[in-house]
Amino acid sequence: MSVRLDVGTSPWIVSDELWDRLEPLLPQRARRFRYPGRKALPDREVLCGILYVLHTGIQWEYLPQELGFGSGMTCWRRLRDWNEAGVWQRLHEVLLAELNAASRLDWSRCVVDSSHVRSLRTPNGMLYVDLGANSGAVNERGCYCPDVTLTDLNNGFRDDEQRRRVQRVIHDRLADDRDPQECRFLMRFWWQLVMSYQEVSMDELSLNVGKPKLDVIEALISAIRSSHADIDAWIATTQQVFPVIQDRGFMAAQDNES
Repeated sequence: MSVRLDVGTSPWIVSDELWDRLEPLLPQRARRFRYPGRKALPDREVLCGILYVLHTGIQWEYLPQELGFGSGMTCWRRLRDWNEAGVWQRLHEVLLAELNAASRLDWSRCVVDSSHVRSLRTPNGMLYVDLGANSGAVNERGCYCPDVTLTDLNNGFRDDEQRRRVQRVIHDRLADDRDPQECRFLMRFWWQLVMSYQEVSMDELSLNVGKPKLDVIEALISAIRSSHADIDAWIATTQQVFPVIQDRGFMAAQDNES
């Protein structure tokens, strides 16, 4: 049973005005002719679920089913797909165009902002970003210390396609939801590769990700801050070492119940 919520008191409920702007920007999903499976949940309900998680700050897996917004993983996957399709950038451009047409943009207050950080090399040739005396850039293994920021990673790829290839490796080969805690932090790192704000820290990754996969993540960070060719090499190496995860956690749970 779904619960009907009032738009005025529930900020995660998508208004008709917003939906009219957003719906044309969403990618269309072709349904298979043979074995189509269960019909996908409508995008508008899923968007409400995404906004509910972002507004309340709960974990995806705890999204209440009685709200009628689908499962947390459904919302997360749809958000991933929309992000990769550039939906939010296009929505931003649409809203800016509307405001500009209505003469509601004050261009005299427009500021072009940028930031620069100095990149140095450790004795073993690894690149790191110098964030000042308190950053503690590398540890005794030549790897990144917990307090080094990861917010610069989204700018280190050749193009969006290379970034998506890296994200596919993380999602398909590293983030195994049979270990929910590790999977959660690996997927937060997955998001870090897109976001310019701090989604996860090396301290959190060090505490919640096992050593084999943590070493792979550290190698990826080094590759991103080194060269595009190193990123390609990381993809190839990781694909050889880590197979695609076939038995996802929800399948294992179903097997245990049967």
